This record gives sequence, structure tokens and C-alpha cells, in this order.
Amino acid sequence: MTISTFSNKPYPWETMLRLYLLQNLYSLSDEATMAETIDRRAFSEFCGVDSSYQAPDGDILGRLRNLLIWWQQRSRSVTLF
Repeated sequence: MTISTFSNKPYPWETMLRLYLLQNLYSLSDEATMAETIDRRAFSEFCGVDSSYQAPDGDILGRLRNLLIWWQQRSRSVTLF
């Protein structure tokens, strides 16, 4: 599965979830997460991003976070019989 926008290429779920993990681990904003991923070699290797052209922008990371929040709220509202 991939995450995409209308004009951008899709990004692999694994890369996006790794970025989300780093963001929460280091308490970074969306833009700071992407800047650190490009600047820090350990971050880019962990996420599998080779260059700034492969890294999604901060807006995409924010969309992922909103999608995960929506999914969590939806899963709580569903009752299993």
C-alpha cells in the first residue's frame, strides 16, 4: 500500500510510518521531521530516503497523522458482536 496525493508520487507505508515514529520519538513538527530526515544520515537510512527528492514534504506527513487519527477514532466507534 502507498500514500499519495493528486500530483505527487505515492510513498510506501513503511517509509511514512518510520517518519511518523521519528517525529513522535523526537517531538518534531512535520517540517522539522522532513528537514532532519534530509540532514541526518541516520534518519535518512532508517527511513530509506536517499535524497531530498525522495522525501515527502511535511504536508504529506500531516495528512498521514490525520489519517491515523481518523482510523483510530473510527475503530473505537465500531462495535464487534
